[in-house]
This record gives sequence, C-alpha cells and structure tokens, in this order.
Amino acid sequence: MKILIIGAESAGLACATRLRRAAEAAMIIIIDERAEIPQAADLREVYNIETRPHTTLVNAYQGFVLLNDGLTERVYQEACDILVDSRGTTQNGRDKADEILGQIRAYPAPPGLRRLGVDSAEIGLNEEQLTEMAAEYIYAVLPIDSGFLKLIFNAAGQIYGFMAKGRGIARFTDTMSAFMAHGGNIHGLTQLETLDNTQELPTLGRIAQNVVEGRINLAYPDEIDGLDPEKTTLLDISRREIFAENHLPNSINIPLRELRDSLYRLDAHKEIITICERGRGAYIAARILAGRGFRARLLTGGMRYFSLTLHSRESGNPPKLAGDYAPSAE
Repeated sequence: MKILIIGAESAGLACATRLRRAAEAAMIIIIDERAEIPQAADLREVYNIETRPHTTLVNAYQGFVLLNDGLTERVYQEACDILVDSRGTTQNGRDKADEILGQIRAYPAPPGLRRLGVDSAEIGLNEEQLTEMAAEYIYAVLPIDSGFLKLIFNAAGQIYGFMAKGRGIARFTDTMSAFMAHGGNIHGLTQLETLDNTQELPTLGRIAQNVVEGRINLAYPDEIDGLDPEKTTLLDISRREIFAENHLPNSINIPLRELRDSLYRLDAHKEIITICERGRGAYIAARILAGRGFRARLLTGGMRYFSLTLHSRESGNPPKLAGDYAPSAE
C-alpha cells in the first residue's frame, strides 16, 4: 500500500509517523514544496518514510497522482493508493492516520458556541431547534449578578444546550463548551471543579439533577399569564419587604420561615407554584409542600429571571421558552 501525504506540516508528520508505527509494510511518501522538510533525516532513518522536497501535487486520479518536481520543473506520474491532505493540527494528522488504519475514535462533535450579543452566548441546541426536532426537553435557570445561566437537558440527564447572559460570562461559556464537547451530563456537572472554585455551574447541575431525579418540578415564566387562579396558587416566599417591592399579580406572600406554620392558608386542591427572588428559597418551599402532600412546582430562575424576560413578552416578541414538560415527582 502506497500512501502519499501532502505537506510536511505538523499534521502531515504526525500522520506519517503514526502510520509507520502501525503499518510497517506501507510505503509512505511525504511531498512538500519547501526545500527543507522538517525532521527529514529522522523520517528516513528512524521511520523509513520517504521525503520529497521541492514537490507539489498537480492532479489526482484513481490509483495515481501527477507530481511536479520544482527543481527540474518535470511533471511525473506516481502510483498512489491513498492520498492524504494533511492540513490542520497535529491531532488532526493522528486522526487521519487512525481513519486510514480503520481505527477511527469516536471524538464527540463540538457543541457549537454562538455569540448572540456583547454579553450573551449559547452553546449546542437551543429551544427553537429542539422544538423543530420534536424533542422533549427541560430547562433550568440560575440567576447570576448581571443576568442568568440556562441549561437545556432531557429526562435522562443529557445536556442539549446552554445559554449565558450578563457581564463576565466567558468563564461560564468556555467551561461549558469544553464540558459539553466531551459528552458531560448533568450529573458530571454537579461535580465540576474550577481553579477559582466558582459554584454557579455545579449549582445549575444540581437544579437539573433535582428535576431529573423527581425531587422538584419546574414552572416557566411564559406559563404565568395563562394560569387559572381557580386551579393554581402563586406563592411568594420572599420576606415581606421584598414582596412589597416586586411580586407577581394575584400572588400571595408567606415568608419561608413561616411556611410550616401557615399551611392551613393554602388550598390543597390547587397546584402551588413557589416563587422567590432567585429560586433557592422557593426550592425549599416546594420540597416542604411536596412532603405535606401538596402539588408544587418551582418558578425556575425566580423573579429575577421573570423580570429579565418581561420586556420581551410585553413587546410581543416572547423569548423561546420551554413548555410544560417536566418529569413526574411520583
């Protein structure tokens, strides 16, 4: 088997040396238009790889190629079983060799990182794409100081996509891009460690894990306007002074520390959506209510995320928010 590799760059050298180590019977030739081919002596003596400087590819056909000798300007024909275009990185060269040898490794596809604005980006699939694919999905939101982090996933814990909005989001998007590219799921996200010990991403993973494992169900901002007050209670567990500053219409206020002693105020026949500023206290409230036999859901992202989406909804251009899918707590 004769293998012709075009270009003695890092990818070409890596491809050639890996092929030689694995397939000693193959004849491997590297052509390069430069006068000097890096490591030419080692390639010839150590790896028994032929190198041809001053040579360029003219054309390729089934079973042979035409090469141009830059010194003599002579075009000549060379038999060739496999032609390798070696542009790219060293790892790309190794991958090309593995492909030739039939040892292709299943590297995950990059998830796709897209900048939506100065302080907004998303990775992987978004809700609009998943809806077009008729895929069932869930999303969870964690507010941060200047915006929010959103994780889109399924009931098995597979991560479909991620979105970040706010100042300083690069540290989140860069980490999640690498994490998702290597097939990370929500359970692995809960164990993620960073040098600065930031906890936002592991916290977001724990929220998603709580949903998948049935400890909590989520409610979403786009549901609120259409809820029937005869069937649903909006319960804000914020402190009274916070509730007075900002709350949803038709919501009632029972501070979290008073909730266990105030359950008699709630109608057990209604679904209860728990609300707070960021969602943390509302999670505890929903767990308390579920433990007492109430049907409870948590407004993901709390009032902070609801307020961030309010302008878009009032302007008639609603964000692509997920629907009503959430695993049963039973």
